[in-house]
Amino acid sequence: MDDDLLQEFDRYLAHLGGGLGHADRQAGLRGYCAGLMAPLKRKSVEPMAAHQAPQATRVRHQCLHHFVAESAWSDEEMLLRVAQWVAPKMDFSEGGWWIVDGTGFPKQGRHSVGVARQYCGMLGKQGLPYVVGVAGQVTVWPPGQAPRSPAPCSGKGVRPARQRLGHAVHERPQSVKELAYALEPSNWQSIEWREGGNFTLRSRFARVRVRAAHRERLRTEQRAQEWLLIEWPEGHKEPMKYWLCTLGENITLERMVYEAKMRWRIERDSQDLKQDLGLGHFEGRGWRGFHHHASLCIAA
Repeated sequence: MDDDLLQEFDRYLAHLGGGLGHADRQAGLRGYCAGLMAPLKRKSVEPMAAHQAPQATRVRHQCLHHFVAESAWSDEEMLLRVAQWVAPKMDFSEGGWWIVDGTGFPKQGRHSVGVARQYCGMLGKQGLPYVVGVAGQVTVWPPGQAPRSPAPCSGKGVRPARQRLGHAVHERPQSVKELAYALEPSNWQSIEWREGGNFTLRSRFARVRVRAAHRERLRTEQRAQEWLLIEWPEGHKEPMKYWLCTLGENITLERMVYEAKMRWRIERDSQDLKQDLGLGHFEGRGWRGFHHHASLCIAA
């Protein structure tokens, strides 16, 4: 690292360290970030300590472990300071995207931290336009299909308010995969969305106005209409990707594909975080250590 980069790195760490609460945590911050950026196959505490202090690995291990797993600094403040450093250097002159992706870490033991990827049906309640990738088994109401009205009131007790699923085809939702197979050939268009490393990226897409149908038995009314976007590349035996999105009714298919494909950025970042910066290498069992490790990987 040349002198200019080293000075910039020192200024960056000083900015981050301002939120640690105690000056004696600065050394832990520098050591942990340096370990995450080191050319190591695994970025957990033990190999980082052995790399930084071959003659005093045990002592170094204790210092790094205490900083990430036990020290009471705020991971939220750390991420805020990362954003304060990065945001002024970003160009929002043509708008921007808030790209969110779930990630999972295979763990063992009943008390290990880590989560499995899930689809969150709460997105539509936030009032924000969204494009969210879904699995093929997610169910929707296509045009012309809807649940039955609540059961007739018997005159006794509480008036039924929940929707009902009927036995007829038009009274039951479809999976997005089933809906994709039912579309006519005329629904599919070949769309280009960006230039890749060696060629322009292109695939076949179709879209349909639908209503989400998960947990329908618990609802008293249908959800608002939204777009279902489907990607089925030419020559593939089945559709490859599905998205639900609340972009405007008048949006072009080309723009919708462009918006949906912006997710590749966060997928690439997640891959870099896991492969190059050790995001998935945390070996502790506490939530504090896990959140500290994840925020330091992002900072690095």
